[in-house]
Amino acid sequence: MRIGLLTSVGRTIDAFFQEAVETWLEAGHVVRCAAGTQPAASVPFDLIEGLTQRPAPSNVRVPLRLRAWAQEHDLDVIITNTATASTLARLAPLPCSLVYFCHGLHWNRDLHPARLVESALVRRADSVVTINSDDRAWFAARHDSVLYLREGVGVPRSYPWTQLPTSDALQLCWAGDFVPRKRPDLAVRAMADVVRLRPGSHLTMLGDGELERAAQQLAHDLGVDAAITFAGRTDVRPHIEAAHALLHTATWEGLPRILLEGAAMGRQSFAFDVKGVRDVPGARLSPDGDVAALARLITDNVPQQALDPAIGDAMRSDAVARRLLDHLESLVG
Repeated sequence: MRIGLLTSVGRTIDAFFQEAVETWLEAGHVVRCAAGTQPAASVPFDLIEGLTQRPAPSNVRVPLRLRAWAQEHDLDVIITNTATASTLARLAPLPCSLVYFCHGLHWNRDLHPARLVESALVRRADSVVTINSDDRAWFAARHDSVLYLREGVGVPRSYPWTQLPTSDALQLCWAGDFVPRKRPDLAVRAMADVVRLRPGSHLTMLGDGELERAAQQLAHDLGVDAAITFAGRTDVRPHIEAAHALLHTATWEGLPRILLEGAAMGRQSFAFDVKGVRDVPGARLSPDGDVAALARLITDNVPQQALDPAIGDAMRSDAVARRLLDHLESLVG
């Protein structure tokens, strides 16, 4: 089978699909990746001129370039991922099958402009892959071919299962972009309540973004500077290993990769009950936005042992890649 993998930018291939591509190549299939920027991964790759992460005037010619790309490599099927690439691919006159791998519909409530776009294009793909139960229900009501990958794209084996740390003090980890959707301020406020309920607790926040300074100032204003470390953008693995649990505060997710990585390493997560997050294995949830309830949930349910290693085994990226490959083969015949 000749498989095309299309994303808006190359770093999406690096972050989510490198091991999948390797699995398909090892199985004897031909794979061509494409994006608007070069990935770091050593994969068979073609640059699509004019393809961007966000909609732009240069996108106008992209649908015909995608058709030419599919013809050049005689592709049997294209898997498209990320919003701009997936929209343009579904507008293109492709000579092959198209599978829309949706990382997450961009709304948490019904009234959202993206809903209109998705409703108009939903039948323009031969099949849809979805990774959370809410999106699965939305697509299943509108399309006959929907594959539900509850493990997302899977977790690499470089995130091994480990025992909980032996520290008596509660250690938590938050990771993500410091942007409004991730609500880092609620993590700081929840930690202030956790420290009050369980003195000596500590939170490490990983990542950067426009709200990082505001979060640091809020930690200072609440008097929890010493209880929160802002570690910047770095490798999350040692911080997951050092934590008893993960803290997550987003308004919605497709399926949060950081929490899957944590589960694979044996770590429970504490979060709000929102789309995508509620599908994470072992997640403990409180009502959305209720910081006090989240803090009580954490301090009343401090993990005493790591999650079952079998949870991580089921979500390894090579196993998920084989499931997706089976779906492609059934679609293409």
